[in-house]
Formats: sequence, C-alpha cells, structure tokens
Amino acid sequence: MRELKYLKKRLRHKEEAIKKIKRLYPHLKILNDNILIEYLGLESYERLIEFAKELEASDMPKSRDIYTSNKKVCRCCDSEGMPKVLYKYKMDAQRAKKFISDRENIKLKIYHCPTSEGWHLSRL
Repeated sequence: MRELKYLKKRLRHKEEAIKKIKRLYPHLKILNDNILIEYLGLESYERLIEFAKELEASDMPKSRDIYTSNKKVCRCCDSEGMPKVLYKYKMDAQRAKKFISDRENIKLKIYHCPTSEGWHLSRL
C-alpha cells in the first residue's frame, strides 16, 4: 500500500511539473511528456520536477515576458523546427540569455526578429 501511495505522489508531482513548464512556456504545449524531457535536455522525470521548481524560483523570463507581435506573426523556428521564443524587449532576451548561458554553459547571441517586432536567441 505504501508503494502505491508513493507512486501516485510521484505521478502527481510529474504531472504538476509538466503543467507548470507548459504554462510558463506555451510554445512547448505541443510536445508530449517524453519529447518535452528530451527537448529540455533532462535525464528523468525526477530531474523534470527539479527543473520546474528551479524555474519558479529563477528570474528566467516567464510567459508574460514572451511576446507575439500583433503587427506581424513570427514564424521563426530553431534548428529542430520548433517555434522560437519571441521576447518583446531586448532586456528580456538578455535575461534569458544569461540564465541559459549560466545553466547550460553555451554561448548565445541576441538578434532582432527579421519578420516581427521582438528578439530571439541563437547559439554562436
């Protein structure tokens, strides 16, 4: 009986973490659970739960900072064909760049979206 309660609790935490991530980053809603974990570069559901907690505590821009221009639609995609995040302000893109660079140890650049009014990140 204890094992069943433990498994239910783990499953609930996993589902809550996935919902939290997809709420913070609406462009990830199209991904199923396994692809989301792979896309984020995480090793397990336990790491996914930790990642969701870290996001809540961080100053990483949330969905309220991610912007879709009303004037033109951004159709930019990353190298894997996924929609790129569009930041309304360069400052939001700079915060995201710092967070991702520190966390993942990769070099990024900020550039103005060629089809819309906003900013993207790209690997160097």
